[in-house]
Amino acid sequence: MSLQLEAIGVLSTLQLKVLLPTVLTVVCASFTLAADPPRPAPIPVLKLKQTHYYWGESEVYISMDGIRIDNRGRMHFSLVAAKPNWDVTIYRTDDKTCVHESLEEFKATGVVSDFLVKRHAKLFLTRAQKKESIKIFSLDGRRCTNAGELYEYIPLGKLAAPEAEDILYTVYKIATNNGIPTRFIKKLKGVDWLSGVNGDGSVKVYITTQSIESKMISPDLFLPPKGYRTAKSVQEVLLSKDNRDASGDLDEFFDSGKAKPKHQ
Repeated sequence: MSLQLEAIGVLSTLQLKVLLPTVLTVVCASFTLAADPPRPAPIPVLKLKQTHYYWGESEVYISMDGIRIDNRGRMHFSLVAAKPNWDVTIYRTDDKTCVHESLEEFKATGVVSDFLVKRHAKLFLTRAQKKESIKIFSLDGRRCTNAGELYEYIPLGKLAAPEAEDILYTVYKIATNNGIPTRFIKKLKGVDWLSGVNGDGSVKVYITTQSIESKMISPDLFLPPKGYRTAKSVQEVLLSKDNRDASGDLDEFFDSGKAKPKHQ
């Protein structure tokens, strides 16, 4: 009887020695799969470094899959949106606040009011007197000129989605012309209604582009951050009381649509 038990013990030990490596391999593989999910394939995007007359410097990533704007100038906010629904998230990393809107809501309300940033027509071609094809940082572009105006852009083609253009127009409020604006310069005439300054002969630069790169990036770049506090409005994100830009802008002028009346 004792010999049989010893034989069983030896057999069990041998079986464990044979099976243990297989068991460990399966367990390790399971942990690996749980810890490292498949990464999404990189997608082609254009990365632009631009300067807007109000927002200052921004880095823009734009593609058929999404858009991302990182403002490095006036307000230090980020904006992301991606297919299929193109919902817009605006957030700031310093105090971890964000706001989410549908694309239609965002197009209706914008980022700041027309009082602060005048809304230009979305199409420039309707008033262009001269049109020509040009190269803009090795990409096929267009130049349109009118009396006192020069406008350059890159047609969307297969470079970016129409929804991305809508978002860019809503932020910049200058003509996109079914494309990506890269330069808009206008010779001023008369007295500016807001500042009272006579602008005759001076030139206003609405937007310029310092560089454009074709890159392959993860589509995760277009996803909103996790764990941020949801603010009540875009204005609350932009005008964080602890981190707001000391520019003297008033809260009421950021309300979309039109400015509130000044207090008496």
